[in-house]
Amino acid sequence: MTYETEVVESQGVCCANTRTLDHFCGNGSLLKKGMRSRCNECDAEVSAEAWKSNDNPPRVYLRKYCPEHGVTSSRLSSDAAFYFVPKDGAACGCGPGGCGPAPLGENAKAAAQLHTCTLVVEIVTDCNLACPTCYAGSPQRKPGTSGTYLSLADFKAQILGVLAKQAQLDIVQLSGGEPTLHPQLFDILDWLGAQEGVDQVLLNTNGTKLVDEAFVRQLAAHAPKGKFGVYLQYDGVEAAGQTTLRGGDFRAAREVALAHCARYHLPVALVMTVTHENKFSCAGALERALGDDNITWVVYQPEFLSGRNDKQKLLETPINVADIVHSVARGGVMDKRSWMPLPCSDPNCGTVGFMVRKEGAWHPVSKFVDLGQFTPLIANRVNYDVDNTLANCGCDEFNLGDYLTKFGISRADIKMVFIKPFMDTRTWDSARIAACCTHVLTPEGTVDSFCRYYASR
Repeated sequence: MTYETEVVESQGVCCANTRTLDHFCGNGSLLKKGMRSRCNECDAEVSAEAWKSNDNPPRVYLRKYCPEHGVTSSRLSSDAAFYFVPKDGAACGCGPGGCGPAPLGENAKAAAQLHTCTLVVEIVTDCNLACPTCYAGSPQRKPGTSGTYLSLADFKAQILGVLAKQAQLDIVQLSGGEPTLHPQLFDILDWLGAQEGVDQVLLNTNGTKLVDEAFVRQLAAHAPKGKFGVYLQYDGVEAAGQTTLRGGDFRAAREVALAHCARYHLPVALVMTVTHENKFSCAGALERALGDDNITWVVYQPEFLSGRNDKQKLLETPINVADIVHSVARGGVMDKRSWMPLPCSDPNCGTVGFMVRKEGAWHPVSKFVDLGQFTPLIANRVNYDVDNTLANCGCDEFNLGDYLTKFGISRADIKMVFIKPFMDTRTWDSARIAACCTHVLTPEGTVDSFCRYYASR
């Protein structure tokens, strides 16, 4: 394993630790107390605190206190500049009435009242791959079998049930398993396209079916016009980590899939799962996206441990937002000053960055605007409506897309980059669950926090 080599090189690390390969010894300052987390040893709920170390750059650790196993710690950030503690617990958050300026944690209501920004729906239980890191633990479908899936009637009923409570769903993400295996996928897309309460539909796919041009042609015919995107697993341009993540190297197949999506005008988000094997390769995915106007945004998702993933990795240092920011910066295309927390849910649940194109060349957004003036959330009132997939965050005093027009930059010349860190035992913070607006539609038709739902697998 290569996890002992750091993306963010830090000086002054206090000591080694026998429990984990990363440890906080107490050489720093308290950032946040009264937290609730999970013990690294037994997974029981425990009290915790967030600490900033005296390293250079300072790191952030979650220090946990278990009555049975004593003190353990997990790294939350390799660079404290990318961990956010809102003042007085207030920020642009999500509550039962939607997203807007609100106390963090306001979304911690009964399940029937939770506001949902993104609704993940497992329309298929099984998959045509058996990825070693599958967070859903989806069983591999045997050739020639029909598999297990959510019927069209049940899908409609459950979505209508959520819409009856919430009126509007910003994003419905079709997931699984592998959703392209659903026998009524096109009927589902037709129906979603007719629902005024659904703003955006994402198809979360490993891309294997998109190699079939006839399938992509049909997909384009049924995709809701103006509100559809392909959320494509894309684990970098280098060989590192491909087989460990997916059980094989599918880079060539994904290039075919991207070509088909471009031919039929299906916008794509590249979604890179970041592990210790490929953590130095983040810039390559962004560079690939900058060369293709059909790729509308890039998503980096730090690996988290649930489902089929190897629980022995609990001894590893979690990949965090700062690791990815620094890794992308190593590529020399996007700098560390072009990022800021997403202004809904908890600020540590999403970090967003931007690249802009002017006169045919791509530049980090920091060349034109100082995003630092909007952090750490005391003035974080930004509307990210440069892409429909992240509209409706409710904080609209400053519009980045409109601001950049003074530099001759249109919205079509803004590429969004997103880091979405989910939580496992190591990084668990119950306050983030309370603020969560990324939800899973459960088999019972209710909604639950994505992290909490998959943490049980």
